[in-house]
Amino acid sequence: MRPLRQNISYFAIDIDQLPVRRPDLARRLLTEVSAALFNREIRPLAHRVFSFGELEDAFRLMQSSGHIGKLVLVPDANAGVSLRKASETVLRRDGTYLIIGGIEGFGYECARWVVAHGAGSIALLGRRGSATPGCEARVKELEGSGAEIRVYQGDVADRRSLATVLDAIRANQSPLRGVVHAASVIEDGLVADIDLARIAPIMAPKLGGAIALDALTRNDPIELFLLFSSATTLVGAPGQGVYVAANMALEALARRRQAEGRPALAIAWSPIEDAGHLAERPAVLDSLARRLGARPIPAAQALAGLPAMIASGLPTVAFADANWSEARRSLPILATPLFAESRAKVSPSPVDESLAERLASLDPEAALAMLKTVVAEEAATILRLPGAGIDPLRPLSELGMDSLMAVELRLALENRLRVDLPLVSLTEGTSVASIAARLAAAVSTGPRDGEVIALAAHHEAVEAARSPVDPDRVAAE
Repeated sequence: MRPLRQNISYFAIDIDQLPVRRPDLARRLLTEVSAALFNREIRPLAHRVFSFGELEDAFRLMQSSGHIGKLVLVPDANAGVSLRKASETVLRRDGTYLIIGGIEGFGYECARWVVAHGAGSIALLGRRGSATPGCEARVKELEGSGAEIRVYQGDVADRRSLATVLDAIRANQSPLRGVVHAASVIEDGLVADIDLARIAPIMAPKLGGAIALDALTRNDPIELFLLFSSATTLVGAPGQGVYVAANMALEALARRRQAEGRPALAIAWSPIEDAGHLAERPAVLDSLARRLGARPIPAAQALAGLPAMIASGLPTVAFADANWSEARRSLPILATPLFAESRAKVSPSPVDESLAERLASLDPEAALAMLKTVVAEEAATILRLPGAGIDPLRPLSELGMDSLMAVELRLALENRLRVDLPLVSLTEGTSVASIAARLAAAVSTGPRDGEVIALAAHHEAVEAARSPVDPDRVAAE
C-alpha cells in the first residue's frame, strides 16, 4: 500500500470472478488485451521462459531471488520431444516357460505375469510338486487364461532331478523358450556362526540351481532367462551374508551368459510385501525395511517393470523403492563413492534416529557443534551452496535465503530431529549458529532414548540369529 502515500489510488480486482459474474465484460477486456499484445502496443513484463521439464530450476531460481521480472512456464518448449514407446513383452504361444518356485509365492505371481503376456505353455517346478498347498486352485486359475499348465516335482539344486524334469518337459510340452529361476532358501545368521554346513543349503538352490539351468538348457531355443536376485547385493544385509553372496554369484552368471551371446537377466528385487517368504513374516519384513531402508513393494508393481527391464538389454537390474538416507544408518557401504550420486539426490530421512541417538550421548558443547554442522548441511542443500562455504555467524538472508527457503529449512530440521522449531525469521539476522542454539535447547529437553533403541536393535539381531531353521523354507523372493 506504499503507493497510497503518493496519492495514488489502489484497486483490488478478483480477476477469477470476473468471467463468472460478468462474462461479456471479461470477454471484451481479454480481447482488447490480446489485440494490444498482438499489435505490440503493449509488451509483457520482463520475464524468463522455462519448459515444464525445467520446473524445479524455475522454482529454485525464484527462491534464490536470482531473477528479474516474471518466470513463465510454457508447454510449447517441450514441442518436438520424442518420448520412448513403452516397452512391451510378448511371449510365444508355441513355447514353454519353466518357472522354478512358480507354484507359490512371488514365483506364482510371475507365472501369472508370463501367462498374461502370451505364453502358451507353462511348466511349474517345486520340491513338493502337486502336493504344495493350494497348487490345484492356482493351476486352475492359470488354465483359465488359456495356457497349458503342467506341474513337476523336483529339486533345482539336484542336477540329476532337474535333468529329468527338463527331459519330461521336452517330451510332453512345446519347445522350451524361457526359464525363470525364482526359488531360494533364506536363513538368518551372524557371520561368526557361519560354517560350511550352513552355507550349502542356501547356496545350492539359488546358485547351484542357476548353474544347472544354464548348463542343461544350452541346446534349447531359450529366448528368456530370468534369475531372481535381491537388492541386498547392492548394499548388503545384516545377518544374511551367505544369501547375499549367493545372489551376487547369480548376477555374475547372468553377465557371463550375456558375454557368451546368450539371453540372461538377473533382477535384484526389493522386498515383496504381498507374496513369498516375507509376506508370511510381517515382523521380518518390517525389520528389513527399517534396517535396509527399502520400502516393500507389491508383486504387481514389481512385475509391471519387467518389460522395461527385459528391453534394457542389461545383464543385471535392481528394482527397489529405497530410502538411501535411512539405509545408511545401518549400512556403512552407502558412504562409499559408489552411492555418492544417490546421497546427493535424496534428502535426509524424515526421522533420523541415529542423529538423535548421537546427540543424546554427547555433552552440550559437542552436541551444539554437531547441530551447527546439521543446520549448515540443510541450508547448503536448499541454497545450492557447498556446506563448507557457509559462515555459521553470517545471516542466512545475506546468502540468498528468502522466506520460502526459511520454511523449507525449518521443516527439514524438524523432520530430521523430531523437535518443534519456531518459525525462522530472517529479519532477525538468523544464522546457522543461532538456529543451532535453538535446536540445542529443544533437543536437550527431548527424550534420551538412545540406549533403549540400541538395546532393542541388539535384541532383534540376537533373536534373528537364534530363530530355528525350517528345512522347507524354499520360497520365491
